[in-house]
Amino acid sequence: MVALLLIGSATAFAFRDSIFPSKATDKTTESSSPTATGTNQEPATEDQKAAGDQAKENFIKNNDSTPPSSATITISSVSTNADNLAIRTMITAVDDSGTCTLTMTSSGKETISQTAGTQSLGSYSVCKGFNINKSLIGSATWKAKIIYKGSAGEATTEQDVKA
Repeated sequence: MVALLLIGSATAFAFRDSIFPSKATDKTTESSSPTATGTNQEPATEDQKAAGDQAKENFIKNNDSTPPSSATITISSVSTNADNLAIRTMITAVDDSGTCTLTMTSSGKETISQTAGTQSLGSYSVCKGFNINKSLIGSATWKAKIIYKGSAGEATTEQDVKA
């Protein structure tokens, strides 16, 4: 009698599973076979993970992380007074935290460098100004190069100047 009861129970469970498959069975079936699009849904193997990590490292190494510059810089005025040569600029970006570096070179002369921050003026910015003492530059012609670096990227301008 016990044997008959066990056989009957086993048959009932087998019949039930064939008509109403359990969710665990469905998931096992789904994860072990490709989907309709051919994508394997199984977790990545260690080799696949290592290959993905290597691809990420190669991408980072081969791609410049510096954003492209959306700014330009121009020298807007060069003027002199009794003591100084004043150089003013305009930057086509709004940036209160950038840096401008002026480098002045002239044949046979010592290089002159100055750094200034940027100041936003509504729809554009300026370098806070460069004032070079005329005693440092004399009457020679100098090449003034200004590099802007800030939130809008990097931009450079050059111009010959004379006191």
